[in-house]
Amino acid sequence: MVNRRGNKQKRRWQRHPLGAPIRLLTHTTSIEARGLTVSEGGMCLFAVANLGIGTQVEVEFTHPHSRELVRAHGAIRNRAAYLYGIEFLSKKTGILLS
Repeated sequence: MVNRRGNKQKRRWQRHPLGAPIRLLTHTTSIEARGLTVSEGGMCLFAVANLGIGTQVEVEFTHPHSRELVRAHGAIRNRAAYLYGIEFLSKKTGILLS
């Protein structure tokens, strides 16, 4: 895969813009978040929360094409202030975006 600058991308999955509300569930709370991008392997979201790397979460959002509710199990792998990178841990998330 080649990006806009003509360089080969190193990502396993293509990212798709999401721009949708997300419900982020931990073992103790439910957090309203905003999904920025999503792929078959995970998503980037904005949440005013203090969650550590490795925290297990559930994300709920409306699928951008089918309008079905998607719930996926994941873990926080990256964090920059209130931006979180979530890796989906379940093999079958129901997120087919292409």
